Amino acid sequence: MTSDTSQSRHLQLHYSAPATEWSEALPIGNGRLGAVVYGRTEVELMQLNENSVWYGGPQERTPPDASRMLPKLRQLIREEKHSEAEALVKECFFATPASMRHYEPMGTATLEFNHKNITNYRRCLDLATSQVSVQYEVDGISYQRDVIASYPDNALLLRFTASKSTRFIVRLDRLSDNDTDTNVYADTITASGSYIVVHATPGGLNSNRLCSVLGVVCDDNGTIEAIGNCLVINSASCRVGIAAQTTFRHAEPEAVARTQIDQALARSWDELVERHRTDYSQLFGRMSLRMWPDADDLPTNQRLQSCRDPGLVALYHNYGRYLLISCSRNGYKGLPATLQGIWNPSFQPPWGSKYTININTQMNYWPAGPCSLADDCSIPLLDLLERMSDRGRQTAKVMYGCRGWCAHHNTDIWADTNPQDRCMTATIWPLGGLWLSTTLMDTLKYQYDEALHNRMLRIHEGAVQFVLDFMIPSKCGSYLVTNPSLSPENAFVSRSGNNGIFCEGSTIDMTLIKMALSQYLWSSERLSNLNPGIAMYHTSLAYTPEI
Repeated sequence: MTSDTSQSRHLQLHYSAPATEWSEALPIGNGRLGAVVYGRTEVELMQLNENSVWYGGPQERTPPDASRMLPKLRQLIREEKHSEAEALVKECFFATPASMRHYEPMGTATLEFNHKNITNYRRCLDLATSQVSVQYEVDGISYQRDVIASYPDNALLLRFTASKSTRFIVRLDRLSDNDTDTNVYADTITASGSYIVVHATPGGLNSNRLCSVLGVVCDDNGTIEAIGNCLVINSASCRVGIAAQTTFRHAEPEAVARTQIDQALARSWDELVERHRTDYSQLFGRMSLRMWPDADDLPTNQRLQSCRDPGLVALYHNYGRYLLISCSRNGYKGLPATLQGIWNPSFQPPWGSKYTININTQMNYWPAGPCSLADDCSIPLLDLLERMSDRGRQTAKVMYGCRGWCAHHNTDIWADTNPQDRCMTATIWPLGGLWLSTTLMDTLKYQYDEALHNRMLRIHEGAVQFVLDFMIPSKCGSYLVTNPSLSPENAFVSRSGNNGIFCEGSTIDMTLIKMALSQYLWSSERLSNLNPGIAMYHTSLAYTPEI
């Protein structure tokens, strides 16, 4: 089963050449498993991700002396003694270790064809069907590869077809995207029968153990032979499946991954595609946008360079919806989109490919409400936020002497809420959790659900409790303000002409707090009207001024 290009061409990213680097490859994902497909003809490369593959386990990093030094820091900020305030922050408020955990790749899959002198090449991502296709000809022989990331079958699935039986080699590995790095980040790689199995343990204490399994089934009279750590295929029609699990979700990841591969490859390609499309279309089909004129006949890279037609704007919007669906789906121990969605090729990714919650994570989820995806795609973020609200109580108490919970500008798979890194313009900003909470509460305007509202309000109440305790009277005594406060990743020149970072009551802080309080009052009223007993949840929320 292939895409009907005449019906969905306006929803396709298509190219006339293979990708030369990761950013040009085409992403697929089922929320948990992801890949980018290069579409190469000599050695096809798929860089793989599973969203629980992270370096290391949970850490205890809360700065022990922050609360004791908080009054001094507040006074220095009020007196605009900027250098002294920053020096104190370095001594007492940064966490140790400075960095929380970071996201790592699952591995790579390669198919070695050695096809050269190709003609009629086309590489395409169809947003309507969530499928990548690669087509070309060599010496009169036609080749096609179709790739999907199936949510119902928990696997990455590839079908290879050719007009003539072809010999090629399949490998599963765990290599760096850095060509000068010759290390293999795996414990074992074994091939047997029609399977390749990779076991790996990312570095760091108590890291999740990973197992990925690749299996192949021929749909003709083709052959599969395990040689060394690879599979040698000779076929004109076969299916390749890749599954992976970690101990984050399952104590025996290999057993679960093998079962998922066996179940998926027991189905025909048409059945696999039908199950995948039925599931995907229930989300992607909730809205549509098309604009004219639409130069969808041009390769996407050419349109970006020379033809910014309205159809390209619509394609960009639809691509955003596709990416959210592909990297954030509700499920067992679901995890939200990282800084790069689900896709990351590097063992040292930019900013750790963490959850950056001073705007990036929020931006990932802004489309969820307007695009009618909150009830499925936002749930992994809610799951993480619930764990953050538990860990964030210690951060709020130990660092700031406050009730409720807080989080700074990053978090990780372990819901770490302590300061991340030593960047003075970003690190000591404890309203990241509040911003996430207001972002999720905002989705209720688009898709209201009482049970979901109750879950969100329990988290939101703790974030509101924190800021009520955290705020202090302003210097003039007329207002409540945050202190320490900053504008994330910004600095300023003070009235004295000195460069500053910390202040009282930054615009972003006071805006977020106003939004959060309004949402809390609206929530209390609405849920109390729906269920009078709901008021029991909020009797502990009270403000005690700190003088």
